[in-house]
Amino acid sequence: MIASRVEDLSAAMVSIGDYAVGREAASKDAERLRVSAALAGRAERIRMLGSASLDLALLAQGRTDVCVILANKPWDTAAGVFLARESGTVVNDVRGEAHSLTSTRLLDVRVPRSHL
Repeated sequence: MIASRVEDLSAAMVSIGDYAVGREAASKDAERLRVSAALAGRAERIRMLGSASLDLALLAQGRTDVCVILANKPWDTAAGVFLARESGTVVNDVRGEAHSLTSTRLLDVRVPRSHL
């Protein structure tokens, strides 16, 4: 596995988590729409595949360049995080700290410059 070598967001294929369902979906989706709109003007492409583990596996393969997941559970991300890290990708949470099993908000994934 070789992670992406894209350095600039304007050339990046970004995957973003899917929309929420249930009682609080409207408020959660408002944030997703804001993030999607911000990325749409800056990234080459945005994809919504509907599976955190697939998003992360594609990132590990270098088929996507950035992955943003706005809500996650450990069972949704653990295997994909492992694959991404094995490929040399840095996986951080919203605080900029290494993603862990307790991370629940934003999952920010990118290849460190040292790997480019």
